[in-house]
Amino acid sequence: MKKRPLFDAEGRIFGLISVVDILAVLVVLALAVMLIGRFTSAPTSHYGNTDGQGSSNNAKMTCELRLSGVRKSTIDAIQPGDVLHDPETGNVLGTVTAVRQEPYFQLVETYDGRVLELETEDYIVLYLTLEGTGTVVDGHCYLSGAAELVHNAGLSFVTPYVNTVGTLVSFSYEVGA
Repeated sequence: MKKRPLFDAEGRIFGLISVVDILAVLVVLALAVMLIGRFTSAPTSHYGNTDGQGSSNNAKMTCELRLSGVRKSTIDAIQPGDVLHDPETGNVLGTVTAVRQEPYFQLVETYDGRVLELETEDYIVLYLTLEGTGTVVDGHCYLSGAAELVHNAGLSFVTPYVNTVGTLVSFSYEVGA
């Protein structure tokens, strides 16, 4: 019986299929597996399931937001007890538990060319304390399952009377609360 060579003169394995054909089929299969994995995974799996691998649901979160340069009329529109919502999803972010204000300072050029930092009468700095629930995944905190909490990042929210962005000054969480 005559032994067949591994590759024939045309580059086919055992004279049946080309190496290039095999590589093309493997690339197509790999792409199919990646696409199936990409589009069939649940979007909530990133935001914390209770699988015991560094994630936790229902963490009590407390955040402090700073709103700079807010008109004084806005103070009346945000009060303790107001519920803040995510403007994109409509999810409840939490409830305002405290509101405090500080004077707002603005740089003003005087008639003689000096630049002074002066307190303005029309604007204030508003601080809101917000309590809500969320998830913690490997040290990353997600308020209401979607809004990631990052220091000094903007957090958009709406109330029935206000649609704005606050800067996250601080936050803390308590797992299992």
